[in-house]
Amino acid sequence: MPHLRKSKHSDCQSHTILTPPEPYAEAITYKCTLPTEEPAITRITRPLPFAETLTENLAWASAFIDRAAHLNEARL
Repeated sequence: MPHLRKSKHSDCQSHTILTPPEPYAEAITYKCTLPTEEPAITRITRPLPFAETLTENLAWASAFIDRAAHLNEARL
């Protein structure tokens, strides 16, 4: 089936085509270095200071998990 185009009438309005502005590009520089054999910070090799009782350890773990959940919700 042939496609029939509509004929243009004299009452059609012309459209003005606007060109978008050029995007703004900002130059960003940063300093980076290759890894070295020496650490940038001193490594802690002593044991972590755990609480003396299981109840205290569970309380600290619960507080840590609550804080992590709060920070995660704040990101969303």
